[in-house]
Amino acid sequence: MDPSIGPTFWNDENHKDFKLTMVRPRKIPTVERKEHPEKLDQLIVKAGNEHSMEFNLNEGDALRFHFTGNGNFGFTIVMKENEEDDDVLSMRQAYPFFPFVPGPLSVPIEDSVVAKEDGLYKYTRLI
Repeated sequence: MDPSIGPTFWNDENHKDFKLTMVRPRKIPTVERKEHPEKLDQLIVKAGNEHSMEFNLNEGDALRFHFTGNGNFGFTIVMKENEEDDDVLSMRQAYPFFPFVPGPLSVPIEDSVVAKEDGLYKYTRLI
């Protein structure tokens, strides 16, 4: 490599061969990973599986969620109109259905759903 095409910030006390003037990029500040301050129910879903959590909510109650993923996944929150129903796709959507979210996630997803009426709400995570 011709040293004259190297950036000057490669030079040191013993080497002054690099001649290309370049501005160093700004440093990107590091972000501290923080533990979530609230007690959360933890749901671990292994590849190829589907798991759910159910919550009895009253109108106006909020269901908050915070999740990370180390692979691709999907999720939704639905309201069960009858307790025997297990088909998530036939239930009323309380939160958009995301059949595929590419992972891994660098930033956790955090949001909440406010119950529009009393009922059994189901959070489902698909892998």
